[in-house]
Amino acid sequence: MSDLVLEIKDVSKTFRHHMNRKKTKVVKNLNCGFLKGQCTGFLGHNGAGKTTTLKMIIGLITPDSGEILLNGKTLERQDRANIGYLPESDRLPMTLNAAEVLSLHLRMIGRSFDKKPAVMIQESLEKVSLWEARKVRIGKMSKGMRRRLAWAMATIHQPELFILDEPFSGLDPVARRDMRTWINDLKVANKSLVLCTHELWTMPLLCDQVYIMKKGELVYSSDKHPGSGATFHLSFSGTDVENVKKISNQLKLAEPAFLNQSGYVVEMGFKDYSLANQYLKTGLEAGLVLVEFNGSKVVSESEALKFF
Repeated sequence: MSDLVLEIKDVSKTFRHHMNRKKTKVVKNLNCGFLKGQCTGFLGHNGAGKTTTLKMIIGLITPDSGEILLNGKTLERQDRANIGYLPESDRLPMTLNAAEVLSLHLRMIGRSFDKKPAVMIQESLEKVSLWEARKVRIGKMSKGMRRRLAWAMATIHQPELFILDEPFSGLDPVARRDMRTWINDLKVANKSLVLCTHELWTMPLLCDQVYIMKKGELVYSSDKHPGSGATFHLSFSGTDVENVKKISNQLKLAEPAFLNQSGYVVEMGFKDYSLANQYLKTGLEAGLVLVEFNGSKVVSESEALKFF
């Protein structure tokens, strides 16, 4: 079974400008995978193609080519009920109140729930400190209150995948703290998140994996083999893939998350330290030359700036 909750395969999107009919390819043959139970940072400068990619995932626009998979299957319209989306801009009906907005949202999702809608609405509004303001019209709410309501909308139906587009945009320090707490709560609950942002400080604090886009293309991945789920990397020289497989079969070791030959070096990736350590000891005892053994590291803020 795949460890990917979401896969983007060879996806491209071109827009045509109305004034001069010039075409602009904003997403170019994008390939990346998002791991289950992890927070993946999806970074890039303004106009890099991040939001366009997210809109294709949730169905607001259609890719020109390529495919998007959810749990290994082509993402269909009905599957989007399992996605929670927090947009960059909160476009809410100004004449409705918070409780009415959530009630309408639950009806639009179109599936049954274990709890009654009224209970779900109260719990969601209490979570974002809006229960006492549940009858306040959206038009009279502050920007911070609207952002809290948008979070409630994205999470009330308990989806398996959360897509957060610039969640910290325009928030004051207290609201930023709350947003960070809510994201961490989802991480603790082992939920899958895509955090789309250009705020680099979020990476070491919130992200387990990072992709960086530039001018519509993927220019950086924190995983040497995107989507493998490997946390620890081990490289040996003086051997080849077939020899490593032979040794592992003799000792009945579980297979690495990935096993690759790069010139004279064999690269391996592992999801847990104990298995990586077994291969390390076995390789050293067999006389192989150790080239690298380390854990995956999310790119630092200064390193990420090089890709902007």
